[in-house]
Amino acid sequence: MSNNKTKELSKEFWIVLIAICLFFIVLIGVGFFTFANREKNVIVEEEDAGKVTLNYSSTTNGLTITKVTPTTDAVGMKSENYFEFSIKSKLEDDQEVEYEIAILKNNKKSTIPDDGIKIYLEKEKDGLYTDVFGPDKYEALKSNTEIGSKKGEMVIANVSRSESGTDNYRLRIWMSDKCILEQGDYSVDVNLYAKVK
Repeated sequence: MSNNKTKELSKEFWIVLIAICLFFIVLIGVGFFTFANREKNVIVEEEDAGKVTLNYSSTTNGLTITKVTPTTDAVGMKSENYFEFSIKSKLEDDQEVEYEIAILKNNKKSTIPDDGIKIYLEKEKDGLYTDVFGPDKYEALKSNTEIGSKKGEMVIANVSRSESGTDNYRLRIWMSDKCILEQGDYSVDVNLYAKVK
């Protein structure tokens, strides 16, 4: 009799244990999915209640192209492969902000030479995206800027704001049709530097 109870108990025990394990697996999966897909916020400058943030929804803060072939500017400028991000400025009365958008080449992931790449930045205005920078090749800074961009990075936009608001951008990169390579990779990270005045 006691053996039967032990068998029943051990069956119930394993059923409960498996149910608990499944519950935790689902819970961890939901948590990971929520974490991986959350909006990224990078606070760059916060001073006297003024704040400037870089927001993006992808898992990385930049753009990588792999195994690409030479492309004309006309095609590259319309590419659906872009990094979309926004910069939100929250300012108090009489505050101003100046910010720079800089990109940094990832040398480990890049095989295309700097003069064989094209960089193009657009900014949204009234629902339409218009040119802000390029298309042009990557040219690294020879020294740090006053706003904060570092030597080796490339500044692709310098913006001043005197009121709170959000600026939306799209960054594209492609291999120039003047590049001597037949195929290659290139990767850049997007960084934001700001000074609240």
